[in-house]
Amino acid sequence: EYWYNYTLLIYFAMAVVVVGVPMLVLMVLTVNKKHLFDNTSEHHEPTVMMFGPLFVQYEEKYWYFEVFVILEKMVLTGGMCLVADGSTVQTVVALLVSFVYMMFVLRTAPFLHDNDDVLSFVTSLQLVLTFLGALILQMIQAIATAKKAIPDSETEAMDTTNSMEQFHPKTIGYFLIVINVLCLILMVFSLMA
Repeated sequence: EYWYNYTLLIYFAMAVVVVGVPMLVLMVLTVNKKHLFDNTSEHHEPTVMMFGPLFVQYEEKYWYFEVFVILEKMVLTGGMCLVADGSTVQTVVALLVSFVYMMFVLRTAPFLHDNDDVLSFVTSLQLVLTFLGALILQMIQAIATAKKAIPDSETEAMDTTNSMEQFHPKTIGYFLIVINVLCLILMVFSLMA
């Protein structure tokens, strides 16, 4: 009860962090834009030393791309706390955010090295498939719960060839393990290339 009084403040703070951090990074990169890739600038080396991890891995025209990476991570971690916790709505929102980011990565291919573009796309695809698997598991659980709530006389009349029954939770679990392991293997090969 005591902590409930601080709910609005907590939501406000989370929104500030989820939006504020990416905006701060964008502001820092924008202010230093002329020094990011200009090797002749006397401020180039100090800028690379201070802010290099935010831009050096991207092509020059995508100097701002780290903002999207941070924004995606912030929305999928902090932002998802603001969406109906544990619900299918939360999973669908996370799936859509991941899908939009994946399409953005695919369309722009922002990294200097093609291997990094491929790895970024594949890991984004893995995240989309993971959220899709979570959504399917939530739907299976909802169907099982609904069947338990319905009297036996009505369940006999229900169509037992429900399309969701074709997805066995263990099969989905194995699928999720395989796609995650494949991403790790791809990352190792990417590092060795």
